[in-house]
Amino acid sequence: MAFESFQLDDPINVVPGSEGFVGNLIRDLVSPALAGTDALLAPSTKLNELRDKRCRSIVVITDYAGSGTQLRNYAMTLVRHPTLRSWRSYGLLRIHALSYAGSSQALATLQREDGPFDGIWTVETAPSFQDAPWTASQRDAIEEICARYVHKKDRKRALGFKESAGLFATDASVPNNLPLILRQAHSGWHPFFERRTVPPDLFMELGSYAPDVVFKDVATRIGQPRLSSNLGVKYMRSATDEMFLVLALLLDRSRSDSDLARELSKPVATVDLLLRALRTLGLIDDQRNVTSAGKKELTTGKRAPRHVSTGIEGSGAPYYPGSMR
Repeated sequence: MAFESFQLDDPINVVPGSEGFVGNLIRDLVSPALAGTDALLAPSTKLNELRDKRCRSIVVITDYAGSGTQLRNYAMTLVRHPTLRSWRSYGLLRIHALSYAGSSQALATLQREDGPFDGIWTVETAPSFQDAPWTASQRDAIEEICARYVHKKDRKRALGFKESAGLFATDASVPNNLPLILRQAHSGWHPFFERRTVPPDLFMELGSYAPDVVFKDVATRIGQPRLSSNLGVKYMRSATDEMFLVLALLLDRSRSDSDLARELSKPVATVDLLLRALRTLGLIDDQRNVTSAGKKELTTGKRAPRHVSTGIEGSGAPYYPGSMR
């Protein structure tokens, strides 16, 4: 329990992985000399200081949430404390989760109404087996490979921590949510991420690689074959394609920002801009329901391109003008 069984500034008893990277980031954020402000309190702030400073928000920060378990468990230790719990009940304190990337499974866990968080913020939606663009037979085959090439004692960890089957890694960290065959170390096995690190040559080769999303395939999957045939045509701008696809996705069923970001393989901020544009144009309302104008626009987007002929018949014979007029 916060401030009782542990203090926020207790030393870490294990060698930090991505926690060290995030810790450096937090250090810079709370340093007035570096950030130019003293509005942010350090993680080591005591309970009486939180009261004296009238702290109104606690932000739990991580680089990646694969299952959401770690973030949720940590925040639960905060809200168990009677003082913090009372501040929350009176609306004086809010607890937020901030993760650079989060899987759909993690976001669902963190957004539960009985959870400790008042707000969830991410930059990107991280892919996983759950939402990879695979057929059922492909997913089954991949899971079978993941289980076949690990030791029997490790079968429960074949798909990663809590079977979250993540597909996200950075040059700073290789999460334990990845399938074990990508990172396991035992005799005769050469993992993709040896010792849970990204080799420099692999990082240089992949860079900021993210799998491409084929908008036509997404439109077809949600039952919009006519729209699919028009996405990506030369006279349509990419932003127009994105807006049409967001409209089609919202008409299919309600989706969160993170769901839309995953479907489009775009940052959450880009999705937010698209939604604002659609609201401004009156194509969706404040509850993200597609309006009649939006449905009409979608119908227009499904029409086949119109080809107009001038009626002039071509000829291969040489042409010689007979006069200046």
